[in-house]
Amino acid sequence: MPQVANLADTHFKIIKSLNEDDINSEIIHLNQDEKQKEIKEMYGSIIYWEEVSVLYSRDEVILKIIEEKGIKAIPNLIELLEDENPEVRELAMEALSILAPEGKDYLLKEFKKRFRMNLQDDVVLLYLAELLSDYRCSEIKEDLETMFNRFSDERAFPLILENLLKVTQDENTWTYLRLT
Repeated sequence: MPQVANLADTHFKIIKSLNEDDINSEIIHLNQDEKQKEIKEMYGSIIYWEEVSVLYSRDEVILKIIEEKGIKAIPNLIELLEDENPEVRELAMEALSILAPEGKDYLLKEFKKRFRMNLQDDVVLLYLAELLSDYRCSEIKEDLETMFNRFSDERAFPLILENLLKVTQDENTWTYLRLT
């Protein structure tokens, strides 16, 4: 089986063959393109973060997700919004923001489903609200108005307010909020 030294500066492929009763090994020096091709053949498309080496830039990863999966990637991207790594969450959010116009119906359905679950401090609900409010999705207006009670962290309040203002495009929202 071919082997690649993923972290080295110089890359080799080792090919073993059987000649009668002898096992022979051939070592081939790989250039950068051959290395990437070999890794892809062995493991599929791999994303390396900065502690290893970068095979794909952030933008390339997002484009690859969109090109290969399209809106079918939305459920997995929503799951990634709960990842403990903030870089993963940001990448998922960027990809979702690009897919949002085409996937708005799915995002709305997921927002409504999570809203009905009535979870306390549901950060994914905030992310979905942001995506939908960017496209002035009026279907979430009433939900946004009641979301303040679902978050114990007051840092969520300006986000909810901003999303509500984006959806309503109405400065009277300020008056409503002062009364509640």
